[in-house]
Amino acid sequence: MAADDASRRRVDEPVGYRIRVGGRLDPDWLAWFGGLTIELESNQPAVSSLTAEVADQASLRGLLNRIWDLNLSLISLNRVEDDPDA
Repeated sequence: MAADDASRRRVDEPVGYRIRVGGRLDPDWLAWFGGLTIELESNQPAVSSLTAEVADQASLRGLLNRIWDLNLSLISLNRVEDDPDA
């Protein structure tokens, strides 16, 4: 998605995010995180990747609060852009 396209995104459109955290998250946590995907990126050191579409900034904040509640180290938070070839 080009920068101009991002600025035209409607406020009420869901946005995809990829959040990388330190530690290993078991897939059993999927329900608690509310429908996102969890992938173990590496074992040494353990890094898990969470990918989700969130409705708005408040939903993103709620997701980050859950990460905080688990005392996980936030490594990165990146917006997942739409695939221009799709």
